[in-house]
Amino acid sequence: MFNDFVAPGYHEIFIEMVCSGSEDSAFNYLKDYRIKVQNRYPFVIPNGKKMVIKGSSFESGTIFTSFKDRPSVKFDSSLENKISENTGK
Repeated sequence: MFNDFVAPGYHEIFIEMVCSGSEDSAFNYLKDYRIKVQNRYPFVIPNGKKMVIKGSSFESGTIFTSFKDRPSVKFDSSLENKISENTGK
């Protein structure tokens, strides 16, 4: 989605996705569903560090959770030593 360098400090990712059904599946009644999912992820990049953030969608809840409330987004982040500038070698 986004792959670039940003300045150290406070940042926030906002993600919005729409889950929709398909009429090509065994559950063709889902073709009319459009479920909007939103999530925010605030983070701080320390000076001299590189942060990698990955977002993924998943189904949350249990069998008792409404179908419309199951789609979710989660974020995983890792902090790494800052990579050196590409010198063209």
